[in-house]
Amino acid sequence: MRDLLMDISSIEFWLNVLEQLRSFGLLAPLCLACLESFFPVLPLLAIITFNLAVYGIVKGTIASWIGTTLGNLLVFVIVRKIIKPIFLKTKKSTQISKKRIPVLNEFNVFLIYCCPFAPGNLFNVILGFSDFKISSFFKLIPVAKIIFIFIIVFFNVMGYRFSNSWQGWIFIGIMLAIFLLIKRNFDFQFKIKE
Repeated sequence: MRDLLMDISSIEFWLNVLEQLRSFGLLAPLCLACLESFFPVLPLLAIITFNLAVYGIVKGTIASWIGTTLGNLLVFVIVRKIIKPIFLKTKKSTQISKKRIPVLNEFNVFLIYCCPFAPGNLFNVILGFSDFKISSFFKLIPVAKIIFIFIIVFFNVMGYRFSNSWQGWIFIGIMLAIFLLIKRNFDFQFKIKE
């Protein structure tokens, strides 16, 4: 166990991991970003940052965008087409199905998926159970997710460039505070609608 911890903490170990991931091409970052939609425990921000570090800004951005978009669409479709019909067949769900699940309008859904701190996995399931149009979801997600990825890329680039200056830290702190306020506002609006 001690040897394993020593290996993981060494720079050579992580350089070896990076080289092995590069050998898989863009399949590895694409799958990592896609898996996050199925396993919310995985930190998407860290996955995207990792993809950018390993594959560069252009390839890392494209792979992360395709992966996270596919993951969101797949979870939505699985919930809508498989889980929702099974759930509605149970006796208890007949009473629940009569109650309307609150649905956000397209603009709010778009903003939620653009925000890096919004719980996108939760909304995939909620929108899958709701009456939100599949066509609208398929139009919104790719655009919202590219904005989401660009925000993360922007923070990574700005953080790297300004990490040694106090102005950079102030700028990053202000932007982080703005995103946290936006997230809090969305959470508050969602609780009101419930």
